[in-house]
Amino acid sequence: MSGRDEAWETQSGLSDDFDFEVIAAKFEVRANYNEGRTPVIVLYGKSDDPDVDVDEVFFSVGTGWNVIDKGERVVHEKGRKKFIKSSAYGRLIERAVELAPEVFTSKRGLPTEAKVWQQTKWHFKRETVHYGGEISDKEILLPNRFLGLDGELPKSESAKPATSTESSAPSVQSAGASGTPSVRDQLKGMVALLDPDQFKAAAIQIPGVISDPALLQEVLATGENSFWAKTKTASA
Repeated sequence: MSGRDEAWETQSGLSDDFDFEVIAAKFEVRANYNEGRTPVIVLYGKSDDPDVDVDEVFFSVGTGWNVIDKGERVVHEKGRKKFIKSSAYGRLIERAVELAPEVFTSKRGLPTEAKVWQQTKWHFKRETVHYGGEISDKEILLPNRFLGLDGELPKSESAKPATSTESSAPSVQSAGASGTPSVRDQLKGMVALLDPDQFKAAAIQIPGVISDPALLQEVLATGENSFWAKTKTASA
């Protein structure tokens, strides 16, 4: 009997073996994850595989960490600088250093900064993690190959020095607004069609968003200060 026709194969519905390009990264607190008690690092991006429907991968950073600078960084409530190795984020850090020790150094940044993951490319595979004791085994996505970098890291908007022109000259946009009018208009049109999560996933695919740190912050923000929420409120 001949082998099964590949066209008639099915899949589990869980993406468990794929290439992934990280376009943006952010620390977040999600109400639907551990009731919002544990922050996560969210890697937003894309896969070129048409059978892979993944636009984000996230990892719990563990307890005691607080999100600051609009998701750019986390700090520990007791001043700790390092993450627990057995946490999901700790495992990601360990794997990154194992796969690309020349890339993931203090020269690139610190694990407490979300930006260190941006413009990185990986092959992710679902693995079974053995915690031991009374904790049951769990399956999580972890990279098993580093596929390289794509461009330079964007500068943090909070660290960007204001020039005399930026601080004194009037702007054609409203105060605090960023992004070219055409990009912002495109995003506003997307808000009318998409829910917040769909909007984020689609917006970070737009080059004009990724190249503008301030606009990217608005897009990835949560709550009433997000681009999606402010646009919805203005159009109501």
